[in-house]
Amino acid sequence: MDQTKRRSGFEITASELSAEAGTQVLKISGKRFGQPTKRFTLHGPKLDVVSVKITHANKNKLVEYQVDRINYLPTRGQTRIHCSSLLYPGNYELVLKIKGADDIGSVDKLFGQEP
Repeated sequence: MDQTKRRSGFEITASELSAEAGTQVLKISGKRFGQPTKRFTLHGPKLDVVSVKITHANKNKLVEYQVDRINYLPTRGQTRIHCSSLLYPGNYELVLKIKGADDIGSVDKLFGQEP
């Protein structure tokens, strides 16, 4: 049996950045693939994420996930968004409110992708 590494992650299809009363709102649409997990991982410098809204476009309805906690791991340079239930592969929309982020950089690099 061929043991190959399973590919998992998030492929960004669209992103939009806007300012709102001292915070920046980053809206990201994309497709999640790989094994189901309970988190999204953002790569890069520390982002002071105030809140996150995660919506999954199911076959016939939109499902909104509850975010349990947001962790920052300085040694890995990751911000992890943990949910209470499993996130299955499919189309997702994330709306992040980020406090005091003047230069987020490339949105593709947030999910470990090269532009």
